[in-house]
Amino acid sequence: MPTSRTCAPDGPLLQLFRRPSPGGGRTAIDVVDAEQSQAARRSAAGLRRTGLVALSGLAGRETVAQFAGRIMAIQRQRYDGPDGLTSMGAPTRPGLRNAERPVDLGVALHTEGSTLVRSPRLLLLTCLRAPAQGGHVRLVDGQRLHRGMVKRCPAAVAVFASDSAGFFGSSCGVTAPVFGRRADGRVSVRLPLNGLVCWAPEAEQHVPALRDALIRNTVAVKLQAGQGLLVDNHRWATGRGLSVGPHRLLRALGFPHDDLPVGALPAHSARGGAA
Repeated sequence: MPTSRTCAPDGPLLQLFRRPSPGGGRTAIDVVDAEQSQAARRSAAGLRRTGLVALSGLAGRETVAQFAGRIMAIQRQRYDGPDGLTSMGAPTRPGLRNAERPVDLGVALHTEGSTLVRSPRLLLLTCLRAPAQGGHVRLVDGQRLHRGMVKRCPAAVAVFASDSAGFFGSSCGVTAPVFGRRADGRVSVRLPLNGLVCWAPEAEQHVPALRDALIRNTVAVKLQAGQGLLVDNHRWATGRGLSVGPHRLLRALGFPHDDLPVGALPAHSARGGAA
């Protein structure tokens, strides 16, 4: 049974993403201090390279909102605050005994806004308070996901690249591929939350292969207070594991101020340069 890999942020996070994968290749991500004057420029450069940037120095909601505004045009959500940030997690409730600590069941791997025609390009996820147990952020690089499935089950990749692979949404939504292919060869990824997709009959039989590939390519990162991840939502899928104890996350979604190519080049095409 394939398993995901777990690590803590900063040094171990860098080691994990720089470690050669079973199929070869490395993904060296940038770690940026959000309080530095060049943080937005460095983050934009990191997004263009790998689609993922690890962040530190995000000490409070105001700092997170300021950084988010420097890197993206924030897309407002139904439950966000006046600053465009959405609070997530399990709140503190006075008087709880250990056995009654709040439990958050987490969120399955997905790309944000998969039911929208124009889904947000960027996700900023920040930890303000880490839970006592669990609460890992799960990540899957769409480039590695695509590469692995091309090797193991190319027929599934062809089906999931069809414009009619699935209907993403419930009463309203969009018919779209899992793997979007652009004229320049770049591949993007769209993954639904559980239950928010109706697969085409030819795609349904390949869903187990997709799930297995997601598990094989998942890494899990435990963020501490003040740390965050800036994610290209058209390249990386994210989720959250079960957590126990009060914790708080902030989420911002939006579109980059700087030019950001859609998705990533297939892995074999990206070895000689930026992905």
